[in-house]
Amino acid sequence: MFKFHVPFQERFFRSIVLMLFGLVLALGVIFDTNSPVQALTASQLNQQGFERLHSGAAAEALSAWQAATEQYQTEENLEGVQGSQLNQTLAMQALGLYPRACLKLTNVLVLPAWPCAQDLQGVSKPEELVQALSNLPVNEINSIGLRLLGENLRLLGKLPESEEVLRHAQSFQIENPLEQARLGLALGATHQLSLQAALESFSRTDYSDIQLQQRFADKINVEAERAVRQYQSLMPLRELDAGLALQARLNLIDLFVDFSDRIEHLPAWALTDLSSWQALKPTAMSAITVVLEDTADFESLPAIEAIYGRLNLAKNLLAVGKLSNLAGESLDKGQLASQRWELTEAAVEIARTIDDKRALSSALGVSAALMEEEQFPASDIQSTYLRALALAQAVQATDIAYEWEYRLAQLYEAEGQLEKATQGYRAAIESLFQVRENLISVNSELRFSFRKNIEPVYRDYIGLLADQPTQATLSETVDVYEALQLAELENYLGCGRLDTAELDRSTVDLEVTSVNIINLGEVIKVVVRSPEGRYFGYGVPSSEVLPPANNLLANLQSSSFIGVQEADILPYAQALYQALLLPAREEGIIPAEGELSFIFDAPFQGIPMDMLHDGQQYLVESYSISNALRAQQRATQK
Repeated sequence: MFKFHVPFQERFFRSIVLMLFGLVLALGVIFDTNSPVQALTASQLNQQGFERLHSGAAAEALSAWQAATEQYQTEENLEGVQGSQLNQTLAMQALGLYPRACLKLTNVLVLPAWPCAQDLQGVSKPEELVQALSNLPVNEINSIGLRLLGENLRLLGKLPESEEVLRHAQSFQIENPLEQARLGLALGATHQLSLQAALESFSRTDYSDIQLQQRFADKINVEAERAVRQYQSLMPLRELDAGLALQARLNLIDLFVDFSDRIEHLPAWALTDLSSWQALKPTAMSAITVVLEDTADFESLPAIEAIYGRLNLAKNLLAVGKLSNLAGESLDKGQLASQRWELTEAAVEIARTIDDKRALSSALGVSAALMEEEQFPASDIQSTYLRALALAQAVQATDIAYEWEYRLAQLYEAEGQLEKATQGYRAAIESLFQVRENLISVNSELRFSFRKNIEPVYRDYIGLLADQPTQATLSETVDVYEALQLAELENYLGCGRLDTAELDRSTVDLEVTSVNIINLGEVIKVVVRSPEGRYFGYGVPSSEVLPPANNLLANLQSSSFIGVQEADILPYAQALYQALLLPAREEGIIPAEGELSFIFDAPFQGIPMDMLHDGQQYLVESYSISNALRAQQRATQK
């Protein structure tokens, strides 16, 4: 099921904008005390920054706050300098400049900068962080700064550090109930992302690894309980801040729908340990009911936040209607359809009023998704997606443009317009290529939803190419699969786009036959490249391949493997050979002997290909076997 990814700027706005007015009021009052005439000018710049940020003009907001900082420095107003610098980080984060904002925050708060590091070693010095936090003076400005730093670390994927910083801010016990509530909202968001990360890991865990699966299940249950507890504590605070109470409910709904979506297709036995999902269901359903009963609370939010709050709820209502594991819930499907349209149309109108092209693109994309659900004419749906795409491209928002390109490709493919579908998939993958360096490396929400929102683009395109087995499409299939492997590696490392040399096919070792085994769900696609550069591709039903693969894995990973007899594993090894390699061997593209290089998906990555058996002998008896990313297949230096 396709579920829209909420772009990183929107997701960040959703969790921080509620506190912006409180920040400017709290700091603005303090700043005006030293020099009424001069401070007024700086205060006006502060206010201008928030107005720009709320309207989606983050770059203009940053300029206004930088000017305010200069004014305060001229006046030697140290509190004003600190507060306006904290404000600058809001604009930096809204622009996706998370590491830069992190360094700014640690500098202002006089904290170590290592939590901002984006190296591959994942530097962590918890004792040093705790000590530095303990040296901070207890005051409201530092509390606000710590909250912003905790939010920033969350978006950088530094979840333990984010939690430590936010909990320390809570320990200040500032006599400001609204600030304490905002800290609770930030902490809930950190637990929610920790849950999302654990769910991503859980879905990728080999089901035979019971201990690892249990560890992730425990993490899921703990983080879900913590996030829900934080959000529930904020829901009764409508009189204190209607927008904050609304945001808590929206976050809870988002958490539940994302949770439900991720476990939708897992086998029932894999869900037995996820008790938190069943416990969460009634609370989430109640939150949906409350929010829909009084959508006027959206009016308490700044314009940009009101747009994305409505859109997020509309998308979640759309998902609720599609999820089979929520089919029995007592929700009026007709009412849901009507309300999600009302929410989306209101978002479109506000985006047009404030002339925010990015927001309008997001709103039109959601409108197109609703049109798909209600089976509007295909031409109308495509036209709406094209308008959303044009707006995203106009502001170079590739992180949302790829979604509309992907959806258009799927629509064209369904209509049999394969040339347009191919163009759409290629455009989406190119957009993702541009996004990867600046987004996946620093935005943890996208990293932890890779399998849901990024991977399907590549696999669906491979599926389209697989249905057109020419030499050109088979070659492109291998290229796209390599790109997916690289994106997965970058996502796992959190390192941004890796600087890899373009593979020149003339440099590939001509003695090697490469075998790509790609899992497309219902079919396993095999693409073999001969030493001469000829391609041969074929598909095998997963039902014929996965059972012997899983049985062979179970035997190999068994604690009693040493006692397993050859006769127990031979049928599985022969079945895999016959399904995966025999067609290419009969075609002559795999020679009788030589070197075979395998590039493959799960669950085959855990299987030693040496053990495959052709009925007479094991593969290792005839071939030199290697496993590698295709980009590693370089010619041996002579």
